Amino acid sequence: MKIVQKEQLISDICKRSKTKEGDVTLVIEALEDIVKKQVNSNHRVELNGLGVFYLKKTKARTGFNPQHPDEIIKVPATRVPVFLPDERLKAAVDPNYEVHQELDKLLGMDE
Repeated sequence: MKIVQKEQLISDICKRSKTKEGDVTLVIEALEDIVKKQVNSNHRVELNGLGVFYLKKTKARTGFNPQHPDEIIKVPATRVPVFLPDERLKAAVDPNYEVHQELDKLLGMDE
C-alpha cells in the first residue's frame, strides 16, 4: 500500500486546480487546524463526500492487566478523534458497496 503524504496531496491539488503551492499549503494547513480545534471543542466536522470527524469519549473504568490477569488496574477516561467515512467514499472504494447495502436491507441488518 502506497502512503500519500500531505506534500503529495498539495502537489496533486496544485496540478488539478492550477493553484500556487503556497496557496494550497495555506488552505490545507488551515483545514487541518480548524478540524483539530472543532473536534477538540466536541463539534462534528462534516465534509460531504468525504466523511465526519468527531470526538469519542470513554469513561474511566477498571480493567485487568493482560500480563497478570489477577491484577486490577484503573483505565483512565480518554478522548479520541474519530473519522467516519461518508457513504460516497465507501462506494468509491468498494465497487460492491451498494450490493452489500442491498443485502443488508434484505436481511434486515441495516437498522
